[in-house]
Amino acid sequence: MYIDDVKDILGKPHGETVYDSMRRDGEGIVKPKLYYYVGDYTVTIPYDEKTKEVLYIKLGSYRDYPDITRKGFLELNDLEKEVYESYIIDFDENKLRGLGPISIMKMYLHAGKEKNYEGGEWELYIKEENYVVWDKEYHMSIPKDDRTKDFSQYENPVNIRVDYRDFELLEAVVSWEDKYADPDSYDGHGNPPFRYPFSLIRNSNGIWKVQFLPIQ
Repeated sequence: MYIDDVKDILGKPHGETVYDSMRRDGEGIVKPKLYYYVGDYTVTIPYDEKTKEVLYIKLGSYRDYPDITRKGFLELNDLEKEVYESYIIDFDENKLRGLGPISIMKMYLHAGKEKNYEGGEWELYIKEENYVVWDKEYHMSIPKDDRTKDFSQYENPVNIRVDYRDFELLEAVVSWEDKYADPDSYDGHGNPPFRYPFSLIRNSNGIWKVQFLPIQ
C-alpha cells in the first residue's frame, strides 16, 4: 500500500512529520509519517520517502509533535507554540536551539499573521553580516499594503521537502506544492508542478533563522 492510498481511504491526516535528512533518532533518519487521531489514540503511519510505500501502521496513545496539521504551516504544534511565546519575551535565541527549518518557518508565518513584525518577524531573521539586507527601522517602516496578507499558499502543502544547499548544511529550503493548485502550473525552471520555496540560514550558533526575502 502507498501513502496516497491511505489518504484516499482515511482522508486528510490530522498531522504529518516531513522527511528531513538532518533529523535522526535511535533508528537513523526519521521517516516521514502521517498521524490520525481516534479518541485518545493515535494511528501512526510511516512511509518510504522515495517509493511512498507504507512501512507499517501503529496504534498507540502517544502523540508526537507533527510538523504540520490540517491547517498546514499556519498552526504551531504545542512545542512550537511554547517556544515562540517564550522567545518573543526576551529574544534568547538559545530557546530556538534544536528546532528545524520547518518550525522556524512556521513561527515566522505565525508572527506575520499576528502582525507581530517587531518582536516576531524581525527577531527571527538571520542577523549575521553577510546575510542582512535591511535594518530594523526599515523593516518596521514597510507599508501595510506591502506586507503579506494572503497566507493561502501555506494552508494546503503537499509533497513537502527540506533541501540543503551547501556541503556544510548551512542553508535550507523548505519547498512544497499546493494541493489545490492547477496541475499544469510550472515552477521557475519550467518544471511542473509549481513548488513554493522558503529559505533559511543556520547561524554561527547552529540555530536556524529566516533568510531575508525568504520566498524568492
